[in-house]
Amino acid sequence: EEFHVRGALTGFADVTAALACLHSLKLLDLSQSAAFGMTVAAVRTGWEQLLQAGAAGGLTALGAAGLPLDSTAWRELAASALASRLRVLDLSAPRARVDSVGVAALAAWPAGDQLAELRVADAVLGDAGALAVWNADALGSLRVLALGGNGLTDAFAENVSAKGRDRLVELDLRNNGLTDRSVDYFVAADLPALRRLHLDDN
Repeated sequence: EEFHVRGALTGFADVTAALACLHSLKLLDLSQSAAFGMTVAAVRTGWEQLLQAGAAGGLTALGAAGLPLDSTAWRELAASALASRLRVLDLSAPRARVDSVGVAALAAWPAGDQLAELRVADAVLGDAGALAVWNADALGSLRVLALGGNGLTDAFAENVSAKGRDRLVELDLRNNGLTDRSVDYFVAADLPALRRLHLDDN
């Protein structure tokens, strides 16, 4: 039920071919696995094949950290049939520029009652991008949210207190620019289920 290609120099075509044969696959971890030297066109074609193959199977968890996926790729994922089934998604450290279009795709995620874990660390979202994700009603079912390494400041933490998340159990904000003031904001926030708050290296 799980297929891990983490760190392997594997072409998308090989992965999607294998995925098409594994109808019971639940988890696909491609993190850091895109072949260096692949052309942009090859990555685009492989991504499209992955979305089609994933939509036909039972995939519920996708690890795509470190892949060269831009805002267009994020938007395509959000609009795919696969998105409505995903419960775990890792898009951290994209090796491509992610702008407001990509953030908007996450904020309008169609699987609001399904997606429970979202990791978008090291994506240079900034306060505005991270708040767009935080405030998205479509992501109300999140139990784990990782926004480390996105250049966040106390302004993000201050705005967090304006919108609670009653299901969130873990919030990872490591490697940002938060100060001690942020702790007060998080204490005041409506986060009744929160059990783990990571603020290391701020």
